[in-house]
Amino acid sequence: MKSEERRALVLLGITAILASILAAMEAAVWTKVSKFEDFSFNFPPYLKVPHLTTYLIPVLEYPIGFWVAYAFFVFWYFGEDWLHGRKGTKFRNICHSLAIFCLGFYVIYIIWLIPVAYLALVWIPDSLKTVYFQIAFALLLLLDEQLYELATDSRGLLKRAVLWYTNKFRELIELTKDLVSEAVSWLTEKVRAYRKRRKMGSVSTAEPQLSNL
Repeated sequence: MKSEERRALVLLGITAILASILAAMEAAVWTKVSKFEDFSFNFPPYLKVPHLTTYLIPVLEYPIGFWVAYAFFVFWYFGEDWLHGRKGTKFRNICHSLAIFCLGFYVIYIIWLIPVAYLALVWIPDSLKTVYFQIAFALLLLLDEQLYELATDSRGLLKRAVLWYTNKFRELIELTKDLVSEAVSWLTEKVRAYRKRRKMGSVSTAEPQLSNL
């Protein structure tokens, strides 16, 4: 708990610096002192090769958003004096896990974003970009999962998650089959009852005709 609190304070200081830089840039844009495009850099920085122009304002907005999400969840994790008992401990552990995931995106985001965007813009053909971004996003989740296991000293999270989702998917399929089977049975009974009533109605109308003869 103490190490987690110190880590949150360090992240708070870093995020405060990033937020002040972001606020200064946005203020300059709002007051028209500078343009949005003025706050950018090229990756790689050599202009004679194909490069990616990265704008600082959106790049900084996402990490700050991840930190806000991290702070929200870690706030409840620190609320040991508020959340007592088994349910409170379970809720705090869930918030801790979500906070660690947000922390992972906070740390990995910029390291992952710029190279991935550069390759997509310069080197990956349009026909392969969809597959490329899917692989890149899966790699981001894998890196975040590895950071989570490192922070919580747990192993096999990805395997457990895959197995959990697989089991839930199987349960959903079985439930869908049962519902469809029940619906078909109900519809079959309704059709049989309708045919039976119709048959009885035709018989009852035929009896007076026979009696008249």
